[in-house]
Amino acid sequence: MLYTRKGIERVIRYAYELCRKRNAKKRLTLVDKANAVRAQDLWTRTFAEVGKEYPEIEQDHALRRRDVHVDAQESRVASTWPWRRTSSATSSPTSAPCCRAGWGSPPAATSTRGASRLFEPIHGSAPKYAGQNKANPLATILAVSLMLNHLGQAEAGAAVEEAVAQCLRTGKVRSPQAGAHKTDELGKMVIAELTRKVG
Repeated sequence: MLYTRKGIERVIRYAYELCRKRNAKKRLTLVDKANAVRAQDLWTRTFAEVGKEYPEIEQDHALRRRDVHVDAQESRVASTWPWRRTSSATSSPTSAPCCRAGWGSPPAATSTRGASRLFEPIHGSAPKYAGQNKANPLATILAVSLMLNHLGQAEAGAAVEEAVAQCLRTGKVRSPQAGAHKTDELGKMVIAELTRKVG
């Protein structure tokens, strides 16, 4: 575990900028474990200091709200967080997939200091499901949404994200587990929802 002020500030500042662009409620939550891992106090201080440059964004943090520590987050995120939080910065992102209905559905965007970007499902390539038509494609589809947003196509990115959300919201997706649906079946569900929205 190695933290630097410079590295943490890059993460925190990116989170504030993303919240400013995408979060209508203008609330950013810091999820850390500074209560148990004192080194993470650097996240706490950086979050507060950088936040002074974003006065329009409400800071939501574990110092004021005990349920925001990582361990508590894992037990509450699936049932309450999707409606209570809209943007988060965290030193431990492993519990975040709960918000997206399991490991099969969260996307990831990795960036460098230059222009390079990588958009992919958070679970990687899942080679054990190769050729079986059973891998969950939702994370890959949502990674396309992240890519579209990055390319300045926010409306298209939002449409893709909403199509996936609608499939989950309506219960069409029985389970995010591999094999619960065929890969192409889930793809067709999302395409149908997207087509219905955009015509």
